[in-house]
Formats: sequence, C-alpha cells, structure tokens
Amino acid sequence: MINRREALIRFSLGLLLTLGLVSCGGQSNTKPDENPNPEVLQKKVQLGKSYIQNGNFERAKFHLRDALEMAPESAEVHDALALMFMATDELSLADEYFQKSLAKAPSNSRYRNNYASFLMSQQRYQQAAEQFDKVVSDVLYENRTDAMVSLAICQRELGKTTVAADLFSKVLRFNRLHPVALYYTSLMYYEAGSISMAYNYWQRLTMSSPESAASLLLGIDIAEAQGRSNDAASMGIRLSSLFSHSAEYREYQSRQ
Repeated sequence: MINRREALIRFSLGLLLTLGLVSCGGQSNTKPDENPNPEVLQKKVQLGKSYIQNGNFERAKFHLRDALEMAPESAEVHDALALMFMATDELSLADEYFQKSLAKAPSNSRYRNNYASFLMSQQRYQQAAEQFDKVVSDVLYENRTDAMVSLAICQRELGKTTVAADLFSKVLRFNRLHPVALYYTSLMYYEAGSISMAYNYWQRLTMSSPESAASLLLGIDIAEAQGRSNDAASMGIRLSSLFSHSAEYREYQSRQ
C-alpha cells in the first residue's frame, strides 16, 4: 500500500516537473550560426512541452523531433525529449536524454534539477541527492528552494533524518510557508513524539495552503495523539468526501 510519504513524493515531483516543462529560461547550447531560426526552434520546443503537459505525446514527439533536426546540439531540446520520455514511461530513453542534455550544458541547473527529479522518481535517492546537491550549490538558481526540499526528501529516504531536518529548516527560513517543507517538518516531529511541535507546524501548513489528503491524514494522527477525537473524526469525514481515491484515504480506511 502506498503511504503518505510516497504520495507526497509524487506530489512534489509533479510540481517540479511542471516547473521543468513551463520554464524556458537558462542557457542554450545552440549557437546562432548552427541554428538560423532560433525563434522557430524555441516555438517548437515550447509546443512540444505544452503537448507533454496535455498528454498528447504524438504531437509532442512531432515538434521535438523537428527541433532536434534543427539543432542536434541543443541541450534544451534534449531536456525536453527527456521529459517526454519520462512522461511516457520510457525510462532508459529518459535517462539517456537527460544525460545528453547535461553533457551539452553541465552548468545549467534547470536541466540538472529535471534529471535529479527523474532519479528521485525512480527511487534512486543517492544519485538524485548528488544531483540536487549540485543544484542547491547554485545560489542564483530561481528554483533553488524547491531543489533543497527535494534534496531533503532524498536524505530522509536515505535515513539521514538530521540532515533532512536541517534542510527543511533552512527552506522555511527562506520561505516560512513552503507547503512541502511544513508538511515534512510536522511529520518528522510527529514521528519523533514531539506532538505539540508537530501540531504547530501542521497549523501553519493548514492556514497557508489548500487542504490536501496528506495534510488531513497527518492532522488526524496529530489530533488522535492529542486526544482530540472529535477533530480527528471531522477530518476523517473531509478526507472521505474530498479525497476518496487517494492513497491517504485508503490508509485511513485500513485503520478503521
């Protein structure tokens, strides 16, 4: 059965991959004389990414294949192809094209973050952590905080809970309302038996972010630990009505 932590990892990855798909910044490895139509190339790549987001992979492949023919040395094109292969579950091809992208633009943190997210999705946590660590070292990377969260999740999965807790704490210094960092901080305090601290962070999460299956299940656990049975029951009803198809609700049902 999928537990809440695995569900949160999938949610976090979804957010990161969306950032990878919609972002169009970062350096390009295509020189003007190698590609006489840079605007056409960029349009092809963005169309490909849009089709990936919409689940139309044949159209995505059509545009990205054209882009690859136009600029076979473009790191941006290889990164987009890797995201497409990841979305279609062609994992060996995704790995290959992520690595090609990084070989062409090793200093581009966005491409490295996408590859690290792929590794994380495959539960290759040690390799993912090594890549995220390089991303986090780029202090000017626009999504550095999210990369730090992903690094913390990997460290937690590797059993390095103190390192993970320190990273989540650092994220919350940068953004005191980061939902994933708040969730994991609350969860880790709950697991450590510090229920009042878990409740404090959980309250911050619920006051600043939309209700989710994960936050409700954690709230139920905390309420039960504090003896607030009515609150726990109320959250159980909301979990059932709002997230009846979630892994968290299946976990909640299994306890009843």
